[in-house]
Amino acid sequence: MPEMMSMLGNMLAPAPSAEIYQVYRIITLVLLLVMMVAAIVAILIVLFQPGNSTGIDALGGSSETFFGKNKGRSIEYKMKKWTVIVLVVLTIIAAAVLIISVVALIVMAVHRRITSVRSRSAKSAEDAGGGKAKTK
Repeated sequence: MPEMMSMLGNMLAPAPSAEIYQVYRIITLVLLLVMMVAAIVAILIVLFQPGNSTGIDALGGSSETFFGKNKGRSIEYKMKKWTVIVLVVLTIIAAAVLIISVVALIVMAVHRRITSVRSRSAKSAEDAGGGKAKTK
């Protein structure tokens, strides 16, 4: 259990200093909030879109209506375009959050490794220096 708590602590503090950790948390929080807003907007846009077929009229295959001829300017086309835009933004933000988290974990791991190597070398130098002092 202590090992799990230590691992959880390492994941929650992925930066060597408190200032960097605060920046990491703020950036992550802002990106997650933007992701949440984009997801809600995408859901609402999809819910307001009409279906592709209009029931029994779809069997006839006649798409020669005013909306069929002016598809580029219709509300349905604009909603589909905005759906794609919002989902692309959502995907990019999700990838950014993932990249930031992975980079932060790598920075934390490297920092801990450097810190442990420095403490070991300082301890061994102290032991070596202390051993020489005792033999004199």
